Amino acid sequence: MASVFTPSESIPAQPESAQFLPAVIRLLVADDDESVLQVTQLILSRFRYQGRRLEILQARSAAEVRDYLQQYPDIAVLLLDVVMESDDAGLLLVDHIRHQLGNHRMRILLRTGQAGYAPERQVVQDYDINDYLLKSEVTQSRLWLSLTTAIRGYSDILRAEMLARQVGDAQRQQQQAQQASLAKTRFLAHMSHEIRTPLNGIAGIVELISQTDL
Repeated sequence: MASVFTPSESIPAQPESAQFLPAVIRLLVADDDESVLQVTQLILSRFRYQGRRLEILQARSAAEVRDYLQQYPDIAVLLLDVVMESDDAGLLLVDHIRHQLGNHRMRILLRTGQAGYAPERQVVQDYDINDYLLKSEVTQSRLWLSLTTAIRGYSDILRAEMLARQVGDAQRQQQQAQQASLAKTRFLAHMSHEIRTPLNGIAGIVELISQTDL
């Protein structure tokens, strides 16, 4: 992570994606190496996505990550170390997030300094992650690019969820309108029957009276 990033290296994001994001985007960095946390904080301190800055949270164990996830359900991206309190702590955490918590919205970037514990091909096939980074090969630009892609994906998910809610609301409104129309039809039919019955009686009496001297 020794390269220097400048604004001229920025890659423009899709303008329409920003409207679905919060004003401050939450990023959770999980690593048991304090120096890695500090370097990551420094590298991403000036990061912006469509004018939005990052709120960088730091966790030093899988247990801390779980606490953060309960406290902040709107974390957009998790930058996760594989080896923390155990060799597979990160992978177990991915499984917990995706299957037990059912959180498929958050983007997970897996980062490891010991590829032998988590071979890339196997991890990508077996776990629902969004990128795989080797600490020895991650430059500042590479990290920035991965994070940009992850946030864009997170924004797309938010947009899809909003559209799904809008479709659901429209369907419910349509159903309510149909039910209201049916209730109106039944009411009018009932009232028509209730009014027509006495009117028929009155009409009959009038016809009888018309046949008399009255």
